[in-house]
Amino acid sequence: MEEQNQKSSKLSTGILAVCLVASLGLNFYQFNKGQNTMATYETKVDTLEMARTEVEAELNATYAELEKFKGQNAQMDSILNEANVKMDEQKSRINGLMKSVKNSEELNKQLSEQLAELRKLKDSYLDKIDSLMLANQQLIADNTQLNTKVQDLDNNLKSTVSKASMLHAEYIKAVAFKKRSSTKYTETAMARRTNKIEVNFKILQNAIAKAGQRTVYLRIVEPGGEVLGNKATGSKIVKINGEDVLFSNSNTVDYTNGATDIILSWEDEERNLTAGNYTIEIYVDDYMAGANTLILK
Repeated sequence: MEEQNQKSSKLSTGILAVCLVASLGLNFYQFNKGQNTMATYETKVDTLEMARTEVEAELNATYAELEKFKGQNAQMDSILNEANVKMDEQKSRINGLMKSVKNSEELNKQLSEQLAELRKLKDSYLDKIDSLMLANQQLIADNTQLNTKVQDLDNNLKSTVSKASMLHAEYIKAVAFKKRSSTKYTETAMARRTNKIEVNFKILQNAIAKAGQRTVYLRIVEPGGEVLGNKATGSKIVKINGEDVLFSNSNTVDYTNGATDIILSWEDEERNLTAGNYTIEIYVDDYMAGANTLILK
């Protein structure tokens, strides 16, 4: 009898041990499952929060960038008012999505789509502003060119015979370009978009000037006083009146005393230009032959 009790006791202990091990295993499994579920939930929350933050940041940046152009003229303000209305509508749609869409994955998807639309809208209005500034800039350039021409005529009347033999650059027109692809450029009026500045001008006819090989230099001075120079595209330092002068580009032409059309340019894809007035100077040999101004916003 005592032996049977001992066997029964051992059996009960074994069963209890098995149950305990099974319980521990089940608890461990449920704990791991809970941890995985929590990690998945936290990942979804982090992704959604990132999408919300990115959309809000893009909205604020767009409002701020458009605001910089306000107050320049009535036509510009009209475009900006239209842009702000569109932006407000976009903002309302985004706020509506955040309130109405409960599924986090669907909300994240729709927020990403709204972000793409928002960037497309911003680029569209920046292009409109750019086009308007180009048109206004052309009016300013035409007026500046007229004033330059009048002054050059006055200078010619007062010049000596020696100065009269110097070559003069006229009809100086500087145009800024943004790079669209490896070979395609589009005109721009914005400093931060400018990768290239091209200058067209004419060396005037001069019957008493010395004919032959003449070196023509382009010098572009940014608002802070620094000369734009890139040795890879033709920039060089030349002594003028005993001083070292950096030029943006140069070319040698065969001058035959007749009017000569010339194009010189500066290009640098890495350089970030600042907004302001850029002085465009044309030199022939060792003297300034003409100058103009390029305004970049």
